[in-house]
Amino acid sequence: MTKKGFIISVDAFIALLLFFAIFAASTYHLGTAKFSAKNTILLKESAMDALTVLEKNGSLEKAIKENKPNYIRGFANRLPASLCAEVSIFGQNNMAEPVMTVLKSGCKKNFTEPATINKSVAARTGNAADYYIARITAWQKVSG
Repeated sequence: MTKKGFIISVDAFIALLLFFAIFAASTYHLGTAKFSAKNTILLKESAMDALTVLEKNGSLEKAIKENKPNYIRGFANRLPASLCAEVSIFGQNNMAEPVMTVLKSGCKKNFTEPATINKSVAARTGNAADYYIARITAWQKVSG
């Protein structure tokens, strides 16, 4: 074996060690990183989907017309166990006082990063329609 080949082998071995060290450090760092932006996006999508389903299946309109939150509560209680949500209905002229509020059973308002979505809802009575704002606030369920 010539010395020239041995030097190339040592260089290759050192490069390989550096590669694995950088790879291990990157893997460790990415493993400890928190992806809160991803969680926030997923919460917003879940909240938007829930509010859209409530609107499309008529639960929001029925709850408003009959003044019975059970239509909304039944849906909210079927959301995934890790997801908490509160649905509030506001009149078109008063966003300070909700007409109706429903909190998913077993959930507490102990969130740090909620996702809130607003959607307008029309409740028809005969030929007339009253407009409301439905607001859903969703968050990850905290144990304890």
